[in-house]
Amino acid sequence: MAENQDDIEYSVVTHDIDDGSTEKVLVTRNMEQAMKRGQDEIDSGDFRKVEVKKKYSDQGRVLDIPLKVFEREKDKPLPLFVFILAALLCGGAAFAVTMFVVKGGF
Repeated sequence: MAENQDDIEYSVVTHDIDDGSTEKVLVTRNMEQAMKRGQDEIDSGDFRKVEVKKKYSDQGRVLDIPLKVFEREKDKPLPLFVFILAALLCGGAAFAVTMFVVKGGF
């Protein structure tokens, strides 16, 4: 695998929400620091995706591989049945209020 632990480098790359541009925000030899920074960047809500990459040399080749990818959860719309349930409840409440007003009480 890697020839020397000192040859391993971790980088944090952010992917912008609006235009998808990328920026390398951290380069370190400390994996825990890179993972924490990656989590902090995705938690900020400013980025669509954050990658923590591991770069090392192996038998004369330089390998740069994604170690961890953090992605924001997409905003999920409420399912149709929730809207139908809310409409039924509102309709029932409107009916009850109408009956109360028309009959002058229960």
